[in-house]
Amino acid sequence: MSKIIQDKSEITPIINNQISDGENLLRELRSQKLINALELDWELWRMKTAKILESIDSSHAHSFLMVSELNKSFAVKQKVIELERVLTNAIEFLKRLITDMENGLYDIQQFKVIEQSVALEVVRRILNNFYKHLESMYQSTVHGNGTIKKEDLDLIKIGNEYDIQRILYALIRPIFPETRMEVTEDAGYRSIRSDIFLDEYNIAIEVKCTRTSMTIRNLTEELGADAFHYKSEYLFIFVYDKEKIILNIDAFKKAYKRDKKTFDKDVEAFVVQPITL
Repeated sequence: MSKIIQDKSEITPIINNQISDGENLLRELRSQKLINALELDWELWRMKTAKILESIDSSHAHSFLMVSELNKSFAVKQKVIELERVLTNAIEFLKRLITDMENGLYDIQQFKVIEQSVALEVVRRILNNFYKHLESMYQSTVHGNGTIKKEDLDLIKIGNEYDIQRILYALIRPIFPETRMEVTEDAGYRSIRSDIFLDEYNIAIEVKCTRTSMTIRNLTEELGADAFHYKSEYLFIFVYDKEKIILNIDAFKKAYKRDKKTFDKDVEAFVVQPITL
């Protein structure tokens, strides 16, 4: 867990000032559409903001730089649209940071820092044991004195990957409160969306849920289209094989295993198949 190492009463006005400057840039961009005149101002604002965040905690600066990275290969017209999008995302990032600080998320006394290796192991255990949550929460017999009834739980069905994403997010966020869903990053040739992203640990989770019309080839193509373009240091691919199309789980997981020593990131695959139909 990241910590605010400066007093909130001192750092909040500084960040708010950066938000104000960013909003001024956004207004200029929307009114004039002069990308060449504003691109330098944007980069200066971005670097100044990152430096301020670095004085708070390096993970905030890293996350901000990822959110605010501008793809400069676009043509002028498209670059205007891209700069507006990135600038808006950067401002929203700062506003969320202010809100989290005001809510005490980064109070030093509230959390102990979880080491990177421990965080990775915790996430691995959540993904590996996902079916245990489904069993315990939805399939086990409920207590007779409880107000939650088994027939109510039976109404909850996993239909697609958005359902899986929601459940996983609910399991991970209490341990890592900075976790976010559907985080978009620039992969150079196009934008890539992380289904779940742990900013402070640079962990991205790609979630897939198989469907009746999907073949193993479809699944492989969908994963290959995006997964290996993430800039995150650690990528976890989580497949809820609802239709049980993966016949050899061990071979599937081995095919996606990558190591930073030979690849640009660590990649691991996790597969869960439903126990009951």
